[in-house]
Amino acid sequence: MAVEVPELPDFSDPPEFVDEITEEEVLIGTNIVKPSARVYEECCVLIWGIPSVGPERIEKLKTVLGKLFSLTHPPVSTLFPVDDDGKTKGFCFVEYGDPNAASESCKILDGHQLDKNHTFSAYSLSIMNELKEPPKEWTEPTPNKYIDAGDLYWWLQNPKAMDQFAIQDERRDGVKLQIYWNAKGQDPYIVNDNADRTAWSEFIFKWSPFGTYLATFHAQGIVLWGGEKFERVLRIEHPGVSYLEFSPRESYVVTYAQDDYGRFDNTLRVFDVFTGELKKSFQPSGPTGSGRIHDWPFLKWSYDEKYFAFCRAKGDCINIYNTETFLVENQIELPGLVTFEWNPTRNIVGYYCEERFDQNAPAEIGIIDYPSKQKLRAQRIFSVSSASLYWQKDGQYLGANTERYSSRKMKDNEVKLIGPTSHVEVFDCTGKEISVQTFQLPEPFIHFGWEPKGDKFAVLVGSGNKVTPLIYKIDPGKPQPVQLGKLDSGIQLTTVKWAPQGGWVVVYSENSTVGQAIFIDANGQEPARTRIVEHSSMNFGEWDPTGRYFVTASVGHNRFETGYRIHTFQGRELYKKSLDGLTRFKWRPRPHIVIPEVKVREIKKNLKVLSKKFEDEDRKEQDKASKELIEQRRKLMDEFNKIRKVAEDRYVVEKAERTRLRGVDSDSGYSEDEFVEETITVPLTTIIKPLKEENTGKD
Repeated sequence: MAVEVPELPDFSDPPEFVDEITEEEVLIGTNIVKPSARVYEECCVLIWGIPSVGPERIEKLKTVLGKLFSLTHPPVSTLFPVDDDGKTKGFCFVEYGDPNAASESCKILDGHQLDKNHTFSAYSLSIMNELKEPPKEWTEPTPNKYIDAGDLYWWLQNPKAMDQFAIQDERRDGVKLQIYWNAKGQDPYIVNDNADRTAWSEFIFKWSPFGTYLATFHAQGIVLWGGEKFERVLRIEHPGVSYLEFSPRESYVVTYAQDDYGRFDNTLRVFDVFTGELKKSFQPSGPTGSGRIHDWPFLKWSYDEKYFAFCRAKGDCINIYNTETFLVENQIELPGLVTFEWNPTRNIVGYYCEERFDQNAPAEIGIIDYPSKQKLRAQRIFSVSSASLYWQKDGQYLGANTERYSSRKMKDNEVKLIGPTSHVEVFDCTGKEISVQTFQLPEPFIHFGWEPKGDKFAVLVGSGNKVTPLIYKIDPGKPQPVQLGKLDSGIQLTTVKWAPQGGWVVVYSENSTVGQAIFIDANGQEPARTRIVEHSSMNFGEWDPTGRYFVTASVGHNRFETGYRIHTFQGRELYKKSLDGLTRFKWRPRPHIVIPEVKVREIKKNLKVLSKKFEDEDRKEQDKASKELIEQRRKLMDEFNKIRKVAEDRYVVEKAERTRLRGVDSDSGYSEDEFVEETITVPLTTIIKPLKEENTGKD
């Protein structure tokens, strides 16, 4: 059934009519508001991509499209512009009764595929009016030359499954960036000649999440490198860029040029990694204010890259964009919103809203499903001063640390919190209903870390020279997590790092004079400390992607001694390198590969055979390394003997001149008569005795 769109009557005055009464006089004493052009524009939707038909088919087209335009709300009017021949121009205007109806219709119609040749693009007329004229100096961009960097995943095919890492250090001739293989049983070595460059990056460097690209910073923007020869894959122009972040699947890269004085527009930009196209730009704090953002990364991505979102300071809402259109898709209103985090495996969002004293509203920590915007669980708590959120890597649990207080007082116009305590809230997302376990920590909270794959987490509590690592396990049948055993305290510990596959955890101190790292085996029912590593001036620690090695490093300026050390997962030191001017150390990440369950069972079944095979390979590798070491020493000895032979020949040639100058043949040796024997006695101890005067006279 066709939907008839009513045509509005024309109430326009005749051209010669002169109105003696103003609109303001007519509206006196009424509640009628003068129409606003802005509100009218928000009620109108401009739709591109409709078929272009002749006059004889316009009515049929209006009938077909009228059904689509009425899916959410019936339109007030429609307008189909035509050319001189009476054919539609491929777009139309649709007016709705209010802005909300227009917005809902716009979301449904945008991207709607009418047939294989026509896909709609729907925009609010208010947005279209905000479009700016292109600059006069604009020219049509030229296509970028395709660069074949070869196999971007070549490094994953290493037969020994070795990992790579990159280091950056400052030298007299410039900033040096080098990429190494981390080889088992031998010292790390440079990947190839192309992986050792000076002035490769003017600032820092960053690996992409899967390790496909190496990003370097330059005055005019970012460069992405890849392939076996580390060739330039993409150049992204953004002058003054100081921050960079990749989307979870490496499809997009976000750059930010810090602007404290509001001198530049669009300081935050989103680019397509494959094409280099600028997809979206932002001015985080508005065009007239400071360009400094309050948090990094400012844009937070969903795990599947369908959405990205941000919240402004004191903005009270999450702004969500769709990556198909890069337009605002939705807003989630959350009064008092401080921060939020996407789940790493599902499109749900964890959030924290601060306490609002003026409205007597408690703090709120919860989880929202998207796009339904349904609150799956919310925990409302009074007397909360701050909170931080921690998603588990598998997305099964959300941890929240809340700092609470017993009372709040005002003194000298300053708020003073009395009786602070630290608590942990655990949201269990493994079942249909999300449950929450809450407990108080015995000492002040320092840091939190989830086991990536499992149901355990570690918390650092204490202060100063006494910091205790606590490891807990989630038990759904109990009201709060179960603490697993007790571990001794450490000194100035600040950070928790679990191995990528779980089971092992390292707690260490950053930016402290102690430089202590504690390796903990958390595989059993009771955690056990395996080793304590002392690395003075240490301020960085990180697991390699496989969890076989852990690096401790002292990096940056004004450090006592810069360098890095590579340890086994149990804490045994394998390699130590002191390097003046070391500013950065980063393992090359690996893509997440899901091994089928059948393959896992096969590996477990044949584990003994595989272990023996790998042990034999390791033994051969060690023998090969020993042979190479012996061969290297033999070459060095041969070179030394060559130098020694040249010196001996020269010595023989110079004998006559040497004898003439010395007056004696020093090479003939000396007879025993020419030697004088002399004995020297050296006292080993000295005793001082006072001399007494003896009276030799007679009385």
